[in-house]
This record gives sequence, structure tokens and C-alpha cells, in this order.
Amino acid sequence: MAKSNDLATKFDKGFSELGAERVRALEDRDAFAYYTVCNALGIEGIEDPELYEVGALEARGRRVMAVAEAAMVDEMVAQEDKREDFRAKPTKFDYMAFGEEASRGDYCPGDVFARTADKRKLLERYGVHKIRVSGGEIIPLDRASPEKVGRVFQDRWEGYQRRR
Repeated sequence: MAKSNDLATKFDKGFSELGAERVRALEDRDAFAYYTVCNALGIEGIEDPELYEVGALEARGRRVMAVAEAAMVDEMVAQEDKREDFRAKPTKFDYMAFGEEASRGDYCPGDVFARTADKRKLLERYGVHKIRVSGGEIIPLDRASPEKVGRVFQDRWEGYQRRR
């Protein structure tokens, strides 16, 4: 029974402290604090409904701002991840080995639409797994259009030709 009385005493003390905070917020005309304490007490600002409403609006505004800030942080993290993905090149592209292997097969480097699947496999074998598309977005090579795959292949082929 003693534990039950201790708990009731603590509850009463906490409840009375919240009541004092409510009175302070009301006297200070602190709308947000008044709204917050009234909600904690389970009452709806009976002394000053207008102050309570202003506090409710401020609380909603703070929640909206918190959500907006979280979304901005998420977007900033996503943008940084994209930059990191683009910067993270496992090795320098080996144009000579790529070109020699490409010249042994019939990859049709001049035709960006020909043999897309074979071009994609060869590019991936040489470490090209992601590419930048218009708008700066970085996408996996397997999601790139046949034309984009062909253009990346053609670009690597031309790099090989310049280095021979």
C-alpha cells in the first residue's frame, strides 16, 4: 500500500507543478507554453481560449517546420550521396584493355543502338556501373536507355582510339 501512496504523491506533485507552469505561462502570455501545459493537463485553455488557440497555431507551425527541416536534411543527404556515388570511382578506367577487348568482338561502336546488352556487359566488366544522365541524376547502367548505353560505350571507344 505504501508504494501506491508514494506513486499518488508523485503524481499529485507533478500535476501541481504543471498547474503552476500553466499559471506562469498565462501570466507571461506565452501562448506555446500555455497550450503545451494545458494539453499535458488534459484541459483546453479555459482561462484564455484565445491564447490557447495562438499556442495551438504555433505548435502546428513548429511541427510543419520540423517536417520541412527533416525533408531538407533528407534531400541534402540524398544529394551528397549522389555526389559521393559519382566521385567514388573504384579504379581508373582502362581504355586500352577495354578497346582491345571491344575490337575483338563485333560491338558496332559507331551505332549507339546496336548490341546494347553486349555493350552494357562489357562496360560493367570494366567498372562502369553507374552513369550520369541529363539533369545530373546518377543511375545504374542497367536502368539506362539503349541510346545512353551506346553513347557511353562510344565515348569509351573514342577514348581508346585517341590513346592508341
